[in-house]
Amino acid sequence: MKIQRTKNAVKGVFFGYLNKIVAIIFPFIIRTIIINILGVQYLGLNSLFSSILTILSLADLGFSTAIVYSMYKPIAEDDTETVNALLNFYKKVYRIVGLIIFSVGLV
Repeated sequence: MKIQRTKNAVKGVFFGYLNKIVAIIFPFIIRTIIINILGVQYLGLNSLFSSILTILSLADLGFSTAIVYSMYKPIAEDDTETVNALLNFYKKVYRIVGLIIFSVGLV
């Protein structure tokens, strides 16, 4: 698996900026649409679900950064066995974190 690092770095920066722009602009657009179409009552419900999603994204606990960091060398060396092992490990970790969040949510 040949990687063109410069090209991929430029793509990563571009999509990172695009992600930030969308993350900043979309909440204003969505709030305006909700207020105009559904009314102020539903805006509170939207805020509740937004807060829940924020808590779930915080539950990532930095695992996404760890995944990216641990995948650099195996992907560069085309070591599919290590990549598969790491993905299976992170799959288990995310399931455990998900079960803990679900359990705390039920309590």
